Amino acid sequence: MSLADPAPEQDTWWMNYLKGIQRRPGWSVARLARESNGQLSLNTIKRMTYGTKRRVDVSTVRLIATIVGDDPEDVVRQAVASLIVEPEPAPSQSVDPRLHGLDPNSTIVRHIMLLPVDEETRGFMLDRQREKQAERLRQEQAELAELDYFARKLGQDVAVEAYFEAREQARREQANGVD
Repeated sequence: MSLADPAPEQDTWWMNYLKGIQRRPGWSVARLARESNGQLSLNTIKRMTYGTKRRVDVSTVRLIATIVGDDPEDVVRQAVASLIVEPEPAPSQSVDPRLHGLDPNSTIVRHIMLLPVDEETRGFMLDRQREKQAERLRQEQAELAELDYFARKLGQDVAVEAYFEAREQARREQANGVD
């Protein structure tokens, strides 16, 4: 597996990483080549550093990270993450300001936006969706806090099981009218 070709006019995260290694005390292109025990030539490392070698194997990223004492998996993750480019929305795809905080791709939101209602009614519907979204967020946070409580109180091995037992007990009590 190799990392994709970056645009030729820009330094990549990988090139900057290699240049950063050379700024570390005692490190140079020559030392990297020596420490690779013949797996990388001096010329290959120079070409990667200055961008004339555009493709780099993940095994090479791991090898160099290991040689210099960095976490190889962390360096691979950073190298891959540097290749991900979030597209900027085209002007025609700009988000409707009436949605403020709502997902424009939500089925419900799209439906509201297409309904043949006046803007006041549409605004009311969108406000109601925001309220529901906020309530779902509060419920999720409460459940996470409850999980954290059980994890601390009972230990990790039984926390999830105890959590669901307690939730079921609470539902039974609520169904029986016990508060």
